[in-house]
Amino acid sequence: MASRRILGSRSHFETLNLPMRHLACSDVRSSFLSLAKEVHPDHCKEAEAEAAFKKLAAAYEALRCPRRRTAHLEFVKHQAQRDPSRTLAAMDEAAKPWILGAAVGLFFGAELVRIAFAEEKEEPLEEVVAAMPPMPPRGPPLSPAFSSAPGEPLVGPSREEVAMKLANLRASRRQDSSC
Repeated sequence: MASRRILGSRSHFETLNLPMRHLACSDVRSSFLSLAKEVHPDHCKEAEAEAAFKKLAAAYEALRCPRRRTAHLEFVKHQAQRDPSRTLAAMDEAAKPWILGAAVGLFFGAELVRIAFAEEKEEPLEEVVAAMPPMPPRGPPLSPAFSSAPGEPLVGPSREEVAMKLANLRASRRQDSSC
């Protein structure tokens, strides 16, 4: 029983069953010794006894020194402000079956009332037509902003002219290499 409580604890204070305030070293030691007698693997036959004893020993190591105990107390106080388990606990509470059943019942009841008191005629839905804006006519590409004439049509040789120039260049190179 004690080992389950120790394994389920979220802070060292909770593990040692101590209040979260400044304590004397003797309080921490006496709490550790009394719990250690209960959950020591040699005396306790529960399956989780060894894991609980290790967690208990870690909690004692963290809280036996006053400086460490103060640091851990500050950490726990700040952690409690940002603890997501509070939100999870509220969500668990809200997810209980009878609450969900009541919510579903209210939803369907509201729908039945809406349908019962609604006017008989149903308005047809308007057909939505998505129209694309007309595409501007494509012309020659425009020269980039960093060119000598930015924004003007980019003019140059056609593909055929470029192909002719390449063919002439290759032919002249072949003639030069054959000599």
